[in-house]
Amino acid sequence: MTNKREKGKRLLIYLALVFITASTPIFLWKPMKQSTAFSFIVGITWCCFPAIANLITRRATNEGWRDMKLHLRLKGNFIWYLIAFFIPVVAVSFSVVLSGLVNHERILADNVGMSDLFGVLLMVLSQVVMFSFVGVGEELGWRAYMNQKLELLFGNRIACLLGGIIWALWHIPNDIAGGLAGEVSWHEVFVGSFERSVLLICFGVLLMYLTNKTDSVWPAVVGHITYNTSIAMSGQAFGEANAFATSREIHWIMFIPFVVIGIISFILISHFMIWETDKECR
Repeated sequence: MTNKREKGKRLLIYLALVFITASTPIFLWKPMKQSTAFSFIVGITWCCFPAIANLITRRATNEGWRDMKLHLRLKGNFIWYLIAFFIPVVAVSFSVVLSGLVNHERILADNVGMSDLFGVLLMVLSQVVMFSFVGVGEELGWRAYMNQKLELLFGNRIACLLGGIIWALWHIPNDIAGGLAGEVSWHEVFVGSFERSVLLICFGVLLMYLTNKTDSVWPAVVGHITYNTSIAMSGQAFGEANAFATSREIHWIMFIPFVVIGIISFILISHFMIWETDKECR
């Protein structure tokens, strides 16, 4: 009981730090609106707050650094790195195509030519570099700390749902900053936050499974980077069919791939938990 209470205390300290720092865009929306460079710096720093909160919490509570899951563990797990890379690409692409078919829109944008391969590759590279900071900054907090505590306190299944909800709620201050700046309507803030919650709960289950399966946070980092890069690139490569680039008339059909991924991952996590319990009993 004491151990659980201590874990709960550490989790509360971590979440307090995460959500206090998450409110930064709300207070800085005016200078962020005036300067693209400042907005970029704030955005990248904001995405690193979960990792920073992890380090501060561990230091403040004398928890130590042993269970941060920072080992690559490539031996025997390389297939999971490939899965972490390809699943987001396939899911985002399938979602865009489905949305385009439902909207009866052209899938490819008019301004994209196959001859401009070098430009596309350069753009992909720049997106990967930028989202590497995002992936590392977030996953070293969510999967390398928060999810571990949630699993110990509530079990794998509930941790999947709670982790996804917390992850989604953490994004809301950034949405509010967009509403304050007039970049999006308040209706779009509300609808977009709800839709992201569905996506992150489903996708978070996959990242949690990859972390548990490999005992490493890096497959989740790879998946997070690929997910963000795929969404960003879909805005460049696809036209109005891109459901991720606009919040107008988004059809729920775009969520099908991610819901399927979430359900499969949830089943696998349940099986993994039973398998681990049986292994300990033997």
